[in-house]
Amino acid sequence: MASHAINFPVQKEPLLRNTLEEAGFSFRSLQYGYWQAVGKGMTVSLYTSGRLVLQGDELSLQTFLNEVEKFLEGVFSQIGCDECGKGDVFGPLVMVAVGVPKENIVKLQMLGISESKKASLNQLRQWYGEIRCLCQVEELVWSPEAYNELYEHYHNLNTILTLGYEDLLRRFEGTWDEVVVDAYTQETHVYHLLSQISPGKLILETHAERYPAVGAASLIARKLFLDWFDSQEQVFPKGCGQEAKEIFLKMKESDPRGLRRYAKVHFFGGK
Repeated sequence: MASHAINFPVQKEPLLRNTLEEAGFSFRSLQYGYWQAVGKGMTVSLYTSGRLVLQGDELSLQTFLNEVEKFLEGVFSQIGCDECGKGDVFGPLVMVAVGVPKENIVKLQMLGISESKKASLNQLRQWYGEIRCLCQVEELVWSPEAYNELYEHYHNLNTILTLGYEDLLRRFEGTWDEVVVDAYTQETHVYHLLSQISPGKLILETHAERYPAVGAASLIARKLFLDWFDSQEQVFPKGCGQEAKEIFLKMKESDPRGLRRYAKVHFFGGK
């Protein structure tokens, strides 16, 4: 049995349900979802998050995907921005902006991209190549050493993130319909700063991965972040849990200069 998942515009849920009812699908309740429909050799599950999960044989899925495509928005261009690594003791800070031209927005949605933290490394690598074929991708990877220099100068993570997004957005030419940044602060001056250089209508929103371009940016940022860990001879833990803290404090004691090459040294009260 094959499966496929895409992000579906939930405002069109009634239209999708009506289409399935007319095709003879039967419906049942679904936890955390609108419904689950069964018919024509496949199962269709629509979750309140907008995740549409399809299960069945390949031919049935492809036929249905062709029908679903007409419900997806494809009349706008979009830039999405996201980061990875700001909450991790070890590793870089990665910032990514993905620009999706309007002729490719539906193609991007049809890839079935899932949340970056839930995607396997193989999925990340596959989607990385497919996203780069469909979109303009701009990347900014600050190594721990570079990040530490920035933090020592600005003493504020939000300032660093704002500088990074300003850099990324300046790389896009022309006018775009939407520019969506996964919100990292509620400070109004940040919105003002970014809107001044944004090449389109700026949207600063939390949990913005529901936007196709932001979801793509999140995946690429995660992939580049993991690449750094794979390139290191020493194994470092991700996140900021107890294991990361213990290794950080040991390195701070034994090799403080070396620590700067691997960790964000302001963690755990460091300087």
